[in-house]
Amino acid sequence: MKEFRTGLVGCGLFGESHLSALQAVPGVAVAAVFDLDVARASSLAAKYQIPMVARSLEELLAAGVDVVHVATPEHCHRGPVIAALQAGKDVLVEKPFATSLEDCAAMTEAAQSSGRALMVGHLLRFDPRYAVLREETAAGRIGRIVAMSAKRGRMRGGFHMYERTHPALCNCVHDIDILLSLDRSPVVRVRGFERKIHSTLNPDWVMGILEFASGAIGRVETNWLLPDAAGVGLDDGLQITGELGSMSLSMQPAGLSVWSEQGYSAPDAGYETRMYGAAHGALLNELLYFYRCLASGQAISAITLQEATNTMRTALALVESARSGRDVELQSWSPVR
Repeated sequence: MKEFRTGLVGCGLFGESHLSALQAVPGVAVAAVFDLDVARASSLAAKYQIPMVARSLEELLAAGVDVVHVATPEHCHRGPVIAALQAGKDVLVEKPFATSLEDCAAMTEAAQSSGRALMVGHLLRFDPRYAVLREETAAGRIGRIVAMSAKRGRMRGGFHMYERTHPALCNCVHDIDILLSLDRSPVVRVRGFERKIHSTLNPDWVMGILEFASGAIGRVETNWLLPDAAGVGLDDGLQITGELGSMSLSMQPAGLSVWSEQGYSAPDAGYETRMYGAAHGALLNELLYFYRCLASGQAISAITLQEATNTMRTALALVESARSGRDVELQSWSPVR
């Protein structure tokens, strides 16, 4: 397999998740990391035995890397992504693609003009549980989709790390992307709702109703309201109703639980499970797919830039609707296969 030298831009929690998962990707060596927080970058470099802590993005790009992972805060993707593409690097950028359609368009144009690969890390595309539902739906097992409902619940105490970004753009995008992958027709109308229960900056409860051109109705809900003491780190699920049947995925009640003197906990065993010194699960599947495409020259088709842009278009409409109190009709849609 071809050898890749990789650089990481953004050493936050999910930046470290990338470093952990990359330990299990054959043929990849992380050559450099960069973060505005030099102490954090240095700490991760020491932990994962990375030889270089770059003092600037330009220094990282000049360090002989072939691939760049961008895991900066959500609104800070455009600059490093475009710089890396223009420097001739292939790029994996964390979801969401951006927080504006202008940034999505600029990065897409940079990828097209540079001829380099750019993939948006929509994790659920690589989760076997969601993949099974998508394949069964595509095979026509339950006929035409009538309705879909997806939820995503997180512990209240974790919201302070993500409150900088509206949950529709940070969390709902997971489920919006999955709904768009299930019903391939455009979203034509969105109605959003939001509430600030314990938060002050951005809402900690969000719901959206999506109307598809096919006639299907989708519902997405995200909250950061799970009590920390309950020991339930995530409460995710998906239900699909078709004209010939239905399908369901629920992560609670958890099939895996720990009961100890510290209380009850339900560890995640699907998204990025730590095992044998590396992160496995959906994140590793995503990275294996990305590097397999790079090594073979295969076009990235599991998640296209057009699909990632449509996800952001829908999420932004949800935010607009929630804030205005009115339905938002989508006037444009990027063509998808």
